[in-house]
Amino acid sequence: MAGRCTLIKSVLNTYPLYSMQTTILPSMVLRNIEKNCRQFLWNKVDRSRYISRTSWDNVTRPMGVGGLGIRRLKDWNVAFMAKLCWKILTNPNKLWVLLFKENFLRRTNLFDCTVHSYNSPIWRDILQGRALLQKGLIIGIDNGRSTSLWYHHWVGSGPIYKLIDKDIP
Repeated sequence: MAGRCTLIKSVLNTYPLYSMQTTILPSMVLRNIEKNCRQFLWNKVDRSRYISRTSWDNVTRPMGVGGLGIRRLKDWNVAFMAKLCWKILTNPNKLWVLLFKENFLRRTNLFDCTVHSYNSPIWRDILQGRALLQKGLIIGIDNGRSTSLWYHHWVGSGPIYKLIDKDIP
């Protein structure tokens, strides 16, 4: 079973990684890949029904807490989208970041923009990783030139300009 687990981690779970770095894969595709991994792990590739030895939740736990260390593809996919959000924040002079900022972030920032049906599919996918990034993000003041009291998230429910009724210049 250790060999099968290693093959799943190094081969089967890595097939979709390239496309997962730029788009959210459909959940049915991710479920099918994980289904094939489960069947391979339990040596039941040719059977439609089988009894697994433990739940998939236990298998996908980190090795330090008793799991086998196989990652869930949906979580991995959202983490890649959060990485693209991070690149938007930290690499403002890259060409693709400038294009996205010009098209989707003209009068707002990454955390305040809303998703519209007319946005590109890649942009909508990137915004799905925004919540994960926001959980671990800490704003550094530095010299204060790029920090806005009104438009950055200082309080838990959003920027200050959304919390008051008056227009801010």
